Amino acid sequence: MTLLNGLLALGALAFTIPLAIHLLFRSRFKTVQWGAMHLLDAVVRTNQRRLQLTELLLLLVRCAIPVLLALALARPLLTGFRALPGDTATSVVIAIDDSRSMNSTDESGQTAMQRGIAAMKEYVGGLSRRDEVMLIRSSELGLPVSMMGRDDALREISEITPVASAARLDALVQSSATALAESAHAQRRVMLVTDLRASDVTDAVIDGLAAQSRILSAMEPAAAIAVLDVGEQNDSTDNLFVEAIVADSQVAVKGREVRLVARIRNDTERFGNDVAVTWWVDGLQVESQRIAVQPRTGTAARLTHSFEVSGVHDVRVTIEWPDSLLADNQRQFAIRVIERVQVLIVDGEPSGEPLQSESDFLAIALSPFGFGGSTLPDSVQSRTIPGDQGDPGQRIDAALQESTADIIILAGVKQLSDSLRSQLAGFVERGGSLVVFDGDQLASDDYNAPWLTKDASYELPAMLGSVLGNAKQRESARVSKARINAQYAPWSSVLPQPTMALDDVEIYAFRELTTRGDDDENDSAANRQQPPRDSERMTLLETSEGRPLGLSTRWGRGRVVQFAIPADGDWTTLPLRGVFLPLLQQLMIDLAGNMETPNVLVGETIRVPISELGQPAEVNVAASYTVEPPLQKERPIQPSLVVGQAGAAQLVENTASGVGVYKFREWTKDGAGEAVMRTTRRVAEIDAIESQLRAAGSARTSAFATRLGASLHTDIDSLVNAETVNRYGREIWRWLLALLLLAMVLELFLQQRRLIRPRTLPAVRTMVPSS
Repeated sequence: MTLLNGLLALGALAFTIPLAIHLLFRSRFKTVQWGAMHLLDAVVRTNQRRLQLTELLLLLVRCAIPVLLALALARPLLTGFRALPGDTATSVVIAIDDSRSMNSTDESGQTAMQRGIAAMKEYVGGLSRRDEVMLIRSSELGLPVSMMGRDDALREISEITPVASAARLDALVQSSATALAESAHAQRRVMLVTDLRASDVTDAVIDGLAAQSRILSAMEPAAAIAVLDVGEQNDSTDNLFVEAIVADSQVAVKGREVRLVARIRNDTERFGNDVAVTWWVDGLQVESQRIAVQPRTGTAARLTHSFEVSGVHDVRVTIEWPDSLLADNQRQFAIRVIERVQVLIVDGEPSGEPLQSESDFLAIALSPFGFGGSTLPDSVQSRTIPGDQGDPGQRIDAALQESTADIIILAGVKQLSDSLRSQLAGFVERGGSLVVFDGDQLASDDYNAPWLTKDASYELPAMLGSVLGNAKQRESARVSKARINAQYAPWSSVLPQPTMALDDVEIYAFRELTTRGDDDENDSAANRQQPPRDSERMTLLETSEGRPLGLSTRWGRGRVVQFAIPADGDWTTLPLRGVFLPLLQQLMIDLAGNMETPNVLVGETIRVPISELGQPAEVNVAASYTVEPPLQKERPIQPSLVVGQAGAAQLVENTASGVGVYKFREWTKDGAGEAVMRTTRRVAEIDAIESQLRAAGSARTSAFATRLGASLHTDIDSLVNAETVNRYGREIWRWLLALLLLAMVLELFLQQRRLIRPRTLPAVRTMVPSS
C-alpha cells in the first residue's frame, strides 16, 4: 500500500489525544468507606468488568477516529510493488484531433474542441514539473514533435483551433508511438482526444490500429493509452453545408460562359424551404438565390458566369442556415481562366482538296468562328503541321518553339519513331495532353510499343488490334452506334440528353482496342496476370455493345486520349453531326486543365510554377516573390527548382495551414522604375467529409478502443481515475471514510450506553435481631 498524500498520514498521531485524556482521568475518583458495602461486592465486581470493557472499547473507537480520518485524507492505494507518484517521471503524448468537426456545438453552445481543451488543461495541470509532454495535432503529423514542460504545454493547448481536414486516427496513433519511442522517461502514456465521428472510425482505421497497439504494448514498461471522446453521442447531428463546388470543365476560357454547380447537403430532419445561397467571385457578390432542401438529402445551386480576365479566380458560395457547424456554411473554389486553348494538330494525310485531309474536320470543329469568318473569338486556337513526310518530330519541335501548345493531336499519323514517341511522352509527362485519332494505315506496332522518357515508360490506354467492319460498304456494313459515357462531366454538361446525343451517329468501322490486363484471347498469359496499369483510365466513348471507342488515362502530370476511329468521316458519321463540335471543344478545354490544380486541401503542399506569373519557367533574378496566406501577413518566399525539369522553378508553400485564398505575387520594375505586381491564387479547403457529424456509435467506438488496447472515456474525471488506478493502484479512501463514519456512530452509541444507569437496584436483605 502507498499514500498519495503521505504528509497527511501524520495526522494519525492525533489518536494520542483521547488516549492521554483517558489515562489522566482514569484515577480521579474518591473512595468513601461504607459499612454495608460488603453486601454489594458481587454486584460491583460485575458492573466493574462491564464498565472496563465499555471504557476500553470506547477508547479504541476514539483513537481509531483520527487515525481513519488521517488515512482517508492521505489517500492510500493498494499497489503491491508499484511506484509512488512523483517517484518516476512520465512521458505523456497528447494526440489531438484538430479537424473541423471538432468545432461542432452541442445544445449549450459549447464546441467539442472547447470541451477537449478544458479536459487537456485539467489533465496536464495534474502532471508534475518532472514530466515531459508532447503535443501531436492531426494537422501536423509530418512535422517534428517537440518535448515541453507542463506550463509550455498548457499555453500551446490554449491556442489549438479546429481548422484541419479529416483526421486519420490510425496515423495519429502511429505518430504518437513514434514520439514515445524517442521519449526520455520509461513511464509512457498516450491521451487521444477526438470526437469519434463515423467518418473517422472506419473499418480501415480500426484494422490499422492493431499494429500500433502492438508497438505500444511492446515498450518496456508497456505504454498506456486512453481515448477521450469529446463529441456528442447522438447518432446524428443537424448540419446543413456546402458539400462541393464543381465546374463543367477544369479550366474556363476568357469571355466564354462556364457553368458552376454548388452541391448543398441537408443532414437534418428539418425541411430547408428557404435557404439563402449567395455566389461571390473574387470577393464580389454576383448572384443570390433561394433554394429548398429536403431533409437528409441534397440539392444543387447553379451559376452561369463568364470571366473577362485570365488567371486564377476564386469562387465562394455561402448559405444562411442555423446549425451545429457554421464553418461549413460556405465553401471556396478556384478556377483557372485562360485566353484560349492552344492545339497543335499533326496531320497524317494532308490534302489540298477541301475536307480530304485527316485534320480538316478537326480544324473546323476547334475554330468554327475563324472558319466562318466571324469576328467572335474562338475558345481554341489550332495550328496544323504535316506528319506524312520527313521527321514529324522536328516539325513539332519547331512549332513548340514558336508557340506554346496545351494539346497535341495525332490525326492518322501512320508511323512513329522512337524519338517521336519519347518526345511526345515527355510533353505529356510535363503536363501537356495528347490525343490520338486512328486511321486505316496506322502501324500498330509503333503505337503499341513503350513510350519512353528519361525517367519512365508509358503505354497507350489500349493496344491497337485489327480494324472491325468495312468502311467502303457503308449501307450494308454498319457495325454499331456510338454512345458517350454520361459520367464524363465535360461532355454530359454540354448535352441536354447525354445518353441519346449520338443516336444518329453511325459506326461503319473501328479499331479493336484491347485494354491491358483484360482477360481475352488476344492477351498473352503474362498480360492476363497483370491488372490495368493505370487506375485513372476512363472510357469516354463506346459502341452500343460496350466496345471502347475512346479511352483516357494519365501520364505523369498530363493525359492521353486514344480514339478507335479517325478524325474524318471515313469510318463514322460523327464528324458530320452537329454534336461533334461541342464534344471536341469541351474535350480540349478539359484537357487544357491538366496543369497544377489551383485547389488543395488544408494540410497539403501548394506548388505554383513561376511561369504562371507571366514569366518564363526560369527564375527571374530581378524579381522578388511573396505569399499571403489567409488572415496572415504577406511574407517573402524563395523559388525552388522543379525536380526533373531543367531550369524550371516554382513557389512552394509546404503546408496549407488554413482555409481560404493564398495569394502568390511576383514583384518587378518596369523601364521607368515603377513596381509591377503579378498575382496568382490557390484555394485551400477542408474535405466535405468533416461536415458529416454522425457519431460512430457505441459498438464501433468500443471496437476502436478494443483493437487499440485503450481505455475509453467521455469525461476527464473517469480518465484520470482510471490512469491513477493503472499507474499507482486502487484507492481505498472511500472505504476508510465509511469506517470513519461507522466509528463515529459506534462512539456515540457506546457513550450513551455508558451513561445509562440500571433501572433496578439489587435487593439487600437486612438482618434485624429479635427482641
